Amino acid sequence: MIRALIISTYLVLSLAFSIPSQAGSVQAHLQAPLPEVLIFTLPGCSYCRQAKALMAKKHIPFREVDLTSDEGMKIANAMKIPPMAPVFAYKNRTLLGFTPDRLLKFVEE
Repeated sequence: MIRALIISTYLVLSLAFSIPSQAGSVQAHLQAPLPEVLIFTLPGCSYCRQAKALMAKKHIPFREVDLTSDEGMKIANAMKIPPMAPVFAYKNRTLLGFTPDRLLKFVEE
């Protein structure tokens, strides 16, 4: 079961990237490298803005997934991410919600 979860998480995280010449293509997503931190966001979310600012300040690479987009919802549904923000995915783990200390600890593990 854990192996299946790891494989499915890898495939879903791969979908978070696209090759510019093939944007929107599932094959393009599967061929791209994995992100360091995946952050699921909603427009107007102050915690999302704070989290992105913190990761930028600390030079933590991240990829934003907008939960209001069709592609973002597909990724979130496949990963069983709840429709809330922010949610972080990193190294086959998830973190729901944001505080600076929790996020920094999450990415250091």
